[in-house]
Amino acid sequence: MPKDEVILTAESKKKLEEELHRLRIVRPRVEKATQKARSSRASSKNSEYQKERHQLALIDAKIAGIEALLKSKQVEDEVVLTPEGKKKLEEELLRLRTVELPKVEETIRQALERGDPLENPEHQQAWQQLVSLNAQIAGMEALLKTQVKDEVILTVESKKQLEEELHRLRTVERARIAETIRKARAYGDLSENFEYQAARREQAILNGRIAEIEAILERAKVIEVEQKGWIDVGAKVTLINASDKGQRFEYVIVDANSADPLQGRISHNSPIGQALLKRKQGEQVEVRLPNGRTVVYMIEEISYS
Repeated sequence: MPKDEVILTAESKKKLEEELHRLRIVRPRVEKATQKARSSRASSKNSEYQKERHQLALIDAKIAGIEALLKSKQVEDEVVLTPEGKKKLEEELLRLRTVELPKVEETIRQALERGDPLENPEHQQAWQQLVSLNAQIAGMEALLKTQVKDEVILTVESKKQLEEELHRLRTVERARIAETIRKARAYGDLSENFEYQAARREQAILNGRIAEIEAILERAKVIEVEQKGWIDVGAKVTLINASDKGQRFEYVIVDANSADPLQGRISHNSPIGQALLKRKQGEQVEVRLPNGRTVVYMIEEISYS
């Protein structure tokens, strides 16, 4: 993606400045850890030293990328992306994160492991690519964060489940996949290393799920399930199909994250869920199904557990 496609608004500029401030705070700690590891004997073969040196290089690249972006871009008025434009930007961001960035990071990592100085001309191109990619990614992330987002309804229980999953993915799964990647690297040529490529793909999927949960929690409107005289999230509803010989159905109206239609748990955003919200016992509702059919239901009973 050409640099000119990265748009900088006043709000996204502020977010970039906040991220730059955070990285500048983190950098001295990583630099200190690098120096400490370097003091150990045989630092050129010290895995801890190589790990810290690699981390420091990535932080420097992010700082340089954001600084370059902030200097080179004119701040525009608020930008509202169309749904199609937002989708394309998200797809490009995912490609840069999961395909382009890992390739360049691997080139840098190999150079550091060999003890080659990054100032060498042969490594300058990779370094500039890394800085440029970080600038593009930071700018696109900042722009996406400024877009107006719909609220996501979550129950207290659902929010807790998401937070627990997020903690497990960040602490357990990330460490497991990182160890798999480390072991796979030892097998040799990465271009034909199936284990390494598979672990990288798994890492990309994991990072995507983490980003998805973080976005849900950021937009969450948490509600308490309580007894009401009408249908809302958390209600158990008994319906009679007035269009089909009085057939009965039981559904629990849940948030989108907890939906499982095969178990009778339907989202409040589904066609049936939308038609039932705020309705009372004894009322009839018309539901237009995805296949185009219209079904009439009578609400026989509403309960909250």
